[in-house]
Amino acid sequence: MIIGLRAGHSDNCTGAVGIVNEHDQMKLYYAAVKNVLEMYGHTVINCNSNANTENGELSEGARIANDDNNKCELFISLHMNASDSGGHGTEVLVSSASSKAYPYAQKLVSNFAELGFTNRGVKFVQDYEMNHINCGNIISEICFCDSQIDIDIFNKYSWEQLAYTFCNAIDSNIPKSYVSIWNIGWNQDATGWWYSPNPFAKTYYKDSWENINGEWYSFNHKGYARESEWFKDKLWYYLKVSCKMAKSEWLWIDGECYCFDYSGALYINCKTPDGYYVDENGAWFK
Repeated sequence: MIIGLRAGHSDNCTGAVGIVNEHDQMKLYYAAVKNVLEMYGHTVINCNSNANTENGELSEGARIANDDNNKCELFISLHMNASDSGGHGTEVLVSSASSKAYPYAQKLVSNFAELGFTNRGVKFVQDYEMNHINCGNIISEICFCDSQIDIDIFNKYSWEQLAYTFCNAIDSNIPKSYVSIWNIGWNQDATGWWYSPNPFAKTYYKDSWENINGEWYSFNHKGYARESEWFKDKLWYYLKVSCKMAKSEWLWIDGECYCFDYSGALYINCKTPDGYYVDENGAWFK
């Protein structure tokens, strides 16, 4: 999906302050949620604002979400609640039960209740975002920033765990629990394979060719190894189902036979070294 995401409020309009500061916490939460969503193939549109007023930051977030160039399919605003009467727990706000975002809201309160927060349920409201954002949207109140009960639970979990709990409600292919240690080398998730040379620093290859154990691999801008995929890098290359680059071989691909040289480049419009002819698309012909 294309998801508009914002950390509730802004640096100049900071929201609730309790045992912790809502906006400071939500900026860190935003980064963790964004990272997980993007890792699993979603596009995140930054809908944050630096406006000086509440109306200003709300309208800025709505403007970005509604921009035709962004094409947001879901909008999420991350918040912490506050109360003068000892309130605590997790809740999610949506416009109505008919909202496309309602199923996500239901899953969110359920997921966070599993972490120990009191489930305050899904609430129906008609606020600025609900009335001015075109796609389905939710306001997630993870907990109360002025409740010691909630903050004690909140502090038990890493940002990564909170992000995975959140993102699983948006995409069930994302695990609900965070695995803190990546493998050195190859790792796999629901989207594909990636390679981490340093899992403790959480680095991984992206936007690059890499020679790993004598084989060449191509990694896209999100860090996933290209798999069963053509890739043009001045010349044409093919990354096999194993993610390895094809080289010094013939391959049948989508009903056509192609030949690749020792460097992996596709032979095009020529006679191959073993005496066969390929056309301008690289396909063998008699």
